[in-house]
Amino acid sequence: MPEPAEELRSREASPTMGADRNRLPSGPLLEAIRRLAHLRHESLRELLGPELFVAYCNAHASSTVSLVTLERFCDEVLGWHPRMLYGDAYDQAAFRVPDPG
Repeated sequence: MPEPAEELRSREASPTMGADRNRLPSGPLLEAIRRLAHLRHESLRELLGPELFVAYCNAHASSTVSLVTLERFCDEVLGWHPRMLYGDAYDQAAFRVPDPG
């Protein structure tokens, strides 16, 4: 059985711990993607391709987006850092210890 100090260290915040489970509201991301599609005169399907289009639809349906998905959209589509959309909320989500489960 791990010592209490070891268990605490294993739960300390790190950017990678919450990337899969911590989520942010999807509104700012979805709006930025819609705006880019409009500026490029492309449909969302054309702009995103099949895989990211499904991720877009999932984010729209759930009204949230995981940090991993957010970062992928920002890297591959927008060319921005997620902090440009979410500011301090991104940092808080990235460093928040995820709920167990």
